[in-house]
Amino acid sequence: MPQPQPQPRPSAATAFTLIELLVVISIITLLIGLLLPVLGSARSTARSAVCSTRLRTLIQAARLYGHDHDHWLPEGQFPAGEWVHTLAQIIQSGDGTYGSGGDQAASRGVIRCPEAPDNRVDDEIKTSYSAHPRLMIQRSIVNDPAANYTRPLRQARQDTIRNPSGLITLFDGAMVSESDVDGVAERWAAAPVAWAIDNTAFFDVPRALVARNLAPGAGGQSIDGGVNRDAQIYDPSQGAGNFRWRHAADTATNAAFLDGHVETRRYRSRTDTDITRAEVYVDH
Repeated sequence: MPQPQPQPRPSAATAFTLIELLVVISIITLLIGLLLPVLGSARSTARSAVCSTRLRTLIQAARLYGHDHDHWLPEGQFPAGEWVHTLAQIIQSGDGTYGSGGDQAASRGVIRCPEAPDNRVDDEIKTSYSAHPRLMIQRSIVNDPAANYTRPLRQARQDTIRNPSGLITLFDGAMVSESDVDGVAERWAAAPVAWAIDNTAFFDVPRALVARNLAPGAGGQSIDGGVNRDAQIYDPSQGAGNFRWRHAADTATNAAFLDGHVETRRYRSRTDTDITRAEVYVDH
């Protein structure tokens, strides 16, 4: 009968010493420290790309709406709703018709930037994008008979714009915190119409949002980029109604132009951005 063979014992030379284990752990820790910023940057870049895609979808829906409405883009804000609801109906139907499903979940994702503060999902569409105040007007401002800015804020038709590839129409907007009606949670939403772009200049200067009325050389100047933060109340000094440079560690914004393309623009300081005044002032 064969005898069982004794099992060889592991040699002390094949085992890890404590020092070797510590070295391996240190190397792994170092590699993790080197890779995490890269992975974080890659995730941020991916979220910015998703945001650009969503803006491109929205501007194409707005252009489709304009085609069917004598070149008028949807109003930014009106008594019965906002441009968000109008465009969501187009996107939801998928065939260019205007159905009644404006608040459907399938349309909700496209009107929010992945980098924006999230909010509790409910039946109301909350967007993180804002619209140009001359192309997608806020009806309450235009109809105010006491306002001295009624004329400059008159809505501009899409087919009257001389340089649609140079006019920003939809973009990352500063979010404003809103207490939920049941007091349980807060919802964040951008102002549907960016009434504070370029430091609300259009409230103070007659026809200030018409590019040909800019002072010589002013068209190439940077806009007032604002304080670059989300706001607690609808106050332009806190950032409400303005661009929000929420990408690339709060240094970039995505903007959809009237011709349908989307670009990323940089923010270095309030007075030094890649968006020029000519790109937000209507020329028609």
